[in-house]
Amino acid sequence: MLHHPHHIRAFTLFCLFWAILSVIRVCITGTTEYMGFVWNLILALLPYFFAGFAVQKSWILHYGNVFLWFIFFPNSLYLWTDFVHLGEHPEMLHFDIVYISVMAIAGIICGFASLEILHTYWNQKFHKKIAWTLVSLSMIFWIYGVYIGRFLRLNSWDLIDSPLLVLHEIWMMTITNGGSLIITESHRIAEATRYSAGMTSLSTFLILYFSLFMIFYASLYHIRRAR
Repeated sequence: MLHHPHHIRAFTLFCLFWAILSVIRVCITGTTEYMGFVWNLILALLPYFFAGFAVQKSWILHYGNVFLWFIFFPNSLYLWTDFVHLGEHPEMLHFDIVYISVMAIAGIICGFASLEILHTYWNQKFHKKIAWTLVSLSMIFWIYGVYIGRFLRLNSWDLIDSPLLVLHEIWMMTITNGGSLIITESHRIAEATRYSAGMTSLSTFLILYFSLFMIFYASLYHIRRAR
């Protein structure tokens, strides 16, 4: 059973707005280069459904969907790093700020909605402090996943498709604090080179985004509880 259907309505509204902006952008630029963002939005939506099914009574459904939710959640936060595309078309700068912001907000709606579902579940099963600890630890892991996705150009599917390769690349990146990337698949080399040109260290990235998302989530969570 899915919780808070108004989240889906809000997500749908932002997606419709994004679709309108996409059509306008294609008409202005004559290209469809950013239409790949559609896939990012689909991946951002998945954690919401996994979280909804994770609170079922069946322990098989629960643990299976919690695992899938945990693995795919970084896709919801990843959309915020797509601002790296700003400046690729200077004449579209302000349009693209709104364009990417709409997509990023849509992703955070689904991501935080799914987190709230599990957070509520943990509050019922454990002490509130333990629930917040689980939220915090999970957030660190997810931001780590975003870093991997942005700079190693890996996604959740790669972990299932090539686990040993992924683990090797992640390990090498981690022990050098993001200072060294080893890209072993040719089709990812160009993108990884492009997006790692101005990369920050892993530790700095974790601190910055952990602070942003935890303050954001905690504020929204307490505002909802205060109503």
